[in-house]
Amino acid sequence: MKFTYEIKNETTVIIRPEGDLLGTPAELKLVELVDNGLDGKVKNCILNASQVPYVNSSGISLVIRLLTRFRNRGGDLVMVAPNDSILKLLVITKLNKIFSIFDTEEFALDILK
Repeated sequence: MKFTYEIKNETTVIIRPEGDLLGTPAELKLVELVDNGLDGKVKNCILNASQVPYVNSSGISLVIRLLTRFRNRGGDLVMVAPNDSILKLLVITKLNKIFSIFDTEEFALDILK
């Protein structure tokens, strides 16, 4: 899995992973980015899952770790455009009650303002 990120409105980062989210050591760079690579002003995250075909339990654990990091900063992590299998996984695990899920980055940005 690889990812790109973009900072919007000085307080929100959009992370765009591509590929399966499996909790591999390479994916831990996401956590490292949040811990060390973002300005302290960045408190919200939009995780665009549109290019993520599959997430396993380790991948979910990684996303929960990211969520915790942003909530500890006084912000939030929201998910954008997860596919049907990811949505089903979130419902089965009841994580759909923890994550806000939106259709577009633009709508999520408006909500996080």
